[in-house]
Amino acid sequence: MFTNNINVYVYIDGNNLHRSVKELGWKMDYVKFFEFLQKKYNAHKAYIFIGYLEKHKALYQDLEDIGYEIMFKEVVETKEVMKMQTIVKSVKSVDITCKIKTIYKLDSQNRVKGQEAYEAIRNYFDPDVVLRPSVKGNCDGDMVLQIVKDMYEQGKNYKAVIVSADGDFASTIKLLQERQSLEMVLSPCKENHLSIFIKKLNVPIDYVYRHKKWFEKIDNSI
Repeated sequence: MFTNNINVYVYIDGNNLHRSVKELGWKMDYVKFFEFLQKKYNAHKAYIFIGYLEKHKALYQDLEDIGYEIMFKEVVETKEVMKMQTIVKSVKSVDITCKIKTIYKLDSQNRVKGQEAYEAIRNYFDPDVVLRPSVKGNCDGDMVLQIVKDMYEQGKNYKAVIVSADGDFASTIKLLQERQSLEMVLSPCKENHLSIFIKKLNVPIDYVYRHKKWFEKIDNSI
């Protein structure tokens, strides 16, 4: 429950939110999500931490027009494409591995070669993800720095909402909780995919999918 003298800042791990919602099979309406954050938490600020790509420039402007504060991280693009055999060997899901084995003759080390490897990955992974150029733009450090900065500048009149399921933020979330500055962890993914390092902190946790009706994208808006 919020009070008028508390400044609630929302910190959104942009990549984590986008990918998690996509994996759940729906799209986010960022206008409605912004309204949700204001109504649910009385948010004073809502940061989105995201890697900057020129091709998404118009999207960034749209988000700023809504009211988000965009915190960019320079990204490094490479043209290297992950090797199919390496991907197959790194598969951790027993279900997916078994499905591939039923169609392709994998050896004891789960290795396939050439075209078979390509087709196996194409069938069970998103080819746009697997085959895209590698893009590196980790915003975690920038997000942590902004949280700590705001926490010390705002003092007792400050609360944080963390929109991420990434365990890399566990130490920061713990610090916020110890200083009584944590309002909520809002996980973009479901319970079974939230980092165990966050779960074991015994902090207030909510899940984006539980509020899907508030902000699912149903038209061509942002």
